[in-house]
Amino acid sequence: FQENISAPHFVMYVKEYLEKTYGEQAVEQGGLKVYTALDWDKQQIAEKVVKDGADLNTKKYGANNASLVAIDPKNGQILAMVGSKDYFDKTIDGQVNVSIRDRQPGSSFKPYVYLTAFKKGYTPETQLWDVNTNFETADGKTYTPKNYDEKNRGPLQMKNALAMSLNVPAVETLYLAGVKDSVQTARDLGITTLSNPEKLGLSLVLGGGEVKLLDHTNAFATLAAGGIFHNKTAILKIVDAKGNILEEYKNTEGKRVIEEKYVSMLDYVISTNDLRAPVFGNNNPLSFSNRQVAAKTGTTNEWRDGWTMGYTPSLAVGVWAGNNNNSPMAKGADGIYVAAPIWRAFMDQALKNYVTEDFPKYEKEETGKAILDGNLDFIEKIKVCKIKKDKYCLASSDCPDGEEDEKRFFVGHSILYYVDKDDPRGDAPKDPEKDPQFNNWEKAVQKWAKDDKDIKNAEAPTEKCESGDFD
Repeated sequence: FQENISAPHFVMYVKEYLEKTYGEQAVEQGGLKVYTALDWDKQQIAEKVVKDGADLNTKKYGANNASLVAIDPKNGQILAMVGSKDYFDKTIDGQVNVSIRDRQPGSSFKPYVYLTAFKKGYTPETQLWDVNTNFETADGKTYTPKNYDEKNRGPLQMKNALAMSLNVPAVETLYLAGVKDSVQTARDLGITTLSNPEKLGLSLVLGGGEVKLLDHTNAFATLAAGGIFHNKTAILKIVDAKGNILEEYKNTEGKRVIEEKYVSMLDYVISTNDLRAPVFGNNNPLSFSNRQVAAKTGTTNEWRDGWTMGYTPSLAVGVWAGNNNNSPMAKGADGIYVAAPIWRAFMDQALKNYVTEDFPKYEKEETGKAILDGNLDFIEKIKVCKIKKDKYCLASSDCPDGEEDEKRFFVGHSILYYVDKDDPRGDAPKDPEKDPQFNNWEKAVQKWAKDDKDIKNAEAPTEKCESGDFD
C-alpha cells in the first residue's frame, strides 16, 4: 500500500488536520469522505519537476532535496504540495514535509519589506545608496552587510535595489520601513511565524527570521490577488458515513490587507526583467516573454537554503531547495540556480491552461520630493574661485579678476538628510543628526564620493571668498 500512496505529503497534511479536528478514531473508522482542493495534473507536474530538479542539484550543488507549493490566489486553495523529492527515501528524511517546516527565506523576504516602505510613502523611484555602510544595531553593535558580489553600486533607486537583490540598500529600506511594521506586513499577507519581531533586528530583510514555504507561498498569493488575503485551504468538503456535511469550503471575498496601489508598485518591480538583468542576465529563469510574472529568489548564509517565489494573478508558486538536515549546499548554490529551474519548469507547464493576465498597472505618481521621485542630482555646478590646490571658495566680488570658474561638486547626502524616515512625504528633518543611523550613513556616502574616480571634487565649498583668501 505504502508505495501506491499518491501525493503523500498532501495526504498526510490533510490527515493531520482531520485527526486534530475530529479525533483519530473518526479518521480511522468514521468512514469520512474528504474532497480536497488538490489539482491532480499540477500535482503530477510538481512531483516530476521537484524530483528532476533535486536530482540535478544533488550532482551539481550537494542539495539533495526540494519542495514546491502552488496556491490559487483567488481563493487560497492548495493546488499542489510536494514536501520532498521522494516521500519513501529515508536517506533524505523523505517523509518530512519541508513545506511546513521553518526555514530561513533569504532575500525572498525582501518584497515584504519594500512593500512596507511603499505603504509608508516611499516609492519604487526613491533614491538610496549602495555603499559600504555600518548600521547601528539595537544592542549597540555595528552590522555591515555585504552584497552577494561584495561590490557596491553607489546611488540607485529602490526598484533597482530590490530587483537586483542588493543587500545594503535592503537593510536601509528595512530601517526606513521599520522592523516591526515589516513583520506586521508579512503576517498580514499570510506568514504565521516571526512572532518576536523585536528580536530580529536589521538582518530580517536578508532572511534572518524563519518562515514556512506553505505560508510564504500563501503570502505571495495575497500579493497575486492585489492585496486580498484568503486562508489557505486543502479541503473542499468533508462528509461523514451518514451523509452529513461536517464542513464545506465557502467561497469568500477574502480580506483586503493592503491597498492595491502599493502591491502594484511591487508587481512592477519584481516582474520587470530589465530591472533584474544587470545581476541575473537577460535570459534568466524568472523572465517570461509572453506574460507578466512576478518573482523573487532567495539564498541563505552558507547556501543552506535556496528559494524562488513567484506569481501571476491566478497562480502563486514557491520552491525551496536544500538539505533537510540544514547542511550547506556547494558554494554558489544560489536560489536562482537551485530553486528557480524547478519553479520555472513548473510554471511553464502549469500556465499553459491559463489566460494571459496583467497585473494592476503601476502609475508613477510625482510626490514633489526629488529624492522620492528619483530625480535628485547629487552633482551641482557651483561658481567658485580657487584658493590653492583643490581648495575653493564660493565666488564673490573679492575674487581676483579672471579667477571665477564654474565647477561640478558633489553635494549629495544619505536619504536621512532629506526625509524623516517615519514621514517621508513630510518636511525634511531640521536636525537629521538626531537619527541614530544618520552619521554612519552620511560617512559612507561621503567616503564613496571621495573614492569615486568620476567625482573630481567631492567636497563643495561652503564659505564665500574673502580678499584675505588670496594673500
